[in-house]
Amino acid sequence: MKLIFELGTEGRGLSLMPACDVPEYTLPEERTAPLRLPHVSENELTRHYTALCKRIHGVNDGFYPLGSCTMKYNPKIDEDMAALPDFTQLHPLQPIETAQGALEALHTLGSELGEVFGMDAVTFQPAAGAHGEFTGVLLIKEATKKGYKEANPGDSVDLGFSGSNTRRGRVGQDIAHTLETSCIQGIVERGGRIRRLMPRECLRLQGFDEWQIDRILAIQSDAQAYKQAGNSVTANVIEVIGRRIREVDAELKAGAAA
Repeated sequence: MKLIFELGTEGRGLSLMPACDVPEYTLPEERTAPLRLPHVSENELTRHYTALCKRIHGVNDGFYPLGSCTMKYNPKIDEDMAALPDFTQLHPLQPIETAQGALEALHTLGSELGEVFGMDAVTFQPAAGAHGEFTGVLLIKEATKKGYKEANPGDSVDLGFSGSNTRRGRVGQDIAHTLETSCIQGIVERGGRIRRLMPRECLRLQGFDEWQIDRILAIQSDAQAYKQAGNSVTANVIEVIGRRIREVDAELKAGAAA
């Protein structure tokens, strides 16, 4: 499918925009290249974006089959927060001093995520689940290519690639790595013994209460319990993050109204 810039004919245009209500601005004389704007008619513009819409598949159209992220459905409250004008009306090339509110929100969220998950830094650069996975793989490869790491009692150890020279022995210092649907996460006990986490422990890490865990284990096999824990969202962590986002939103609105 062609880009909007590849459509139309030189000199063709349309008049959908309302009358300009701000003073006109003349571009600096040093700009020599013409603006890269599409020359299309109203029909061409409408048909182009209608065709794009027909190629989109989302949660409102059917099941979202990607397995790279746990959440297959974003709550509407998240969509509302992401649609706030302070985010949607930002432009990548606008002066950085005019985007400090959004940058503060990103910095605050990144700092809190780093604190929650025991990370030195957090990036929001990946644009999708697969992109995030690739970023994680690069970080893991860089961190483990030097060989095994020292683990102490209470640390978690990735048991999935114990014989690999590049992916072996990932260690979490007093933290647990991301749970997967098949438990490959071990823990170092006193005396140096390493054992695999039990289904109950994995469910506890995801924030389940004991009575909920009892009900799950009463009707599920260990394999299914591991899978349920790996596919779960850590509810109490998401709640804390959501509350903080709401606080930042309130602060931004108060600052804009002042």
